[in-house]
Amino acid sequence: MGAYFYGTNAFTLLNFAWAGDLVMKSKIRNFLIEIIVILGLVLAAIVIATERLSFEIPSMF
Repeated sequence: MGAYFYGTNAFTLLNFAWAGDLVMKSKIRNFLIEIIVILGLVLAAIVIATERLSFEIPSMF
């Protein structure tokens, strides 16, 4: 029974319907923030890699 309520507190147990929705929104928001951070790190890695390779990127103009 203790493992079933792992990660919950008295507030979510007392107000499960409303607080459960709030926890879900928080998890979704944290997931989106993680995706944005990971994409930012990937973009930074690409920029660093292209600077180290030292080749000219052809311009359209």
